[in-house]
Amino acid sequence: IGFAVVFGFPLAFTALRDSTMGVFGLDGEKSTTFIGVTFALLLPITLVACSLNDLGLVNSLGGAIFGGLIILVFPGLLCYYAAKNTEGGKAEFHKAEPFASWIIIALGLILCGIGSAVVLIQKFKPELLS
Repeated sequence: IGFAVVFGFPLAFTALRDSTMGVFGLDGEKSTTFIGVTFALLLPITLVACSLNDLGLVNSLGGAIFGGLIILVFPGLLCYYAAKNTEGGKAEFHKAEPFASWIIIALGLILCGIGSAVVLIQKFKPELLS
């Protein structure tokens, strides 16, 4: 886990910083803005990291949550908004597809909840699963 964190964090943090500056319309070329955003993001990340003693739990929860989001929720949202933003949604999409998209999104959120619950039960009350 340490290897993955050490070499994966700079990639993820760079994307987070660049996305944050883009969303808020900040000028990344100015060194004061760049350094300020970097420290503003690193401070809470570092405080949370100092308070944790089990990275396996964080990794497992991340997998449970983002697995459900990537597999079901994000595609469902993409399908819903694609169907809503076409010219009447007639040519490419059936009328039932936006409704079906919401069902897929709901199933994805349920999957995220169940996966997270299993991870937390395995960590704190493993006797419930045996």
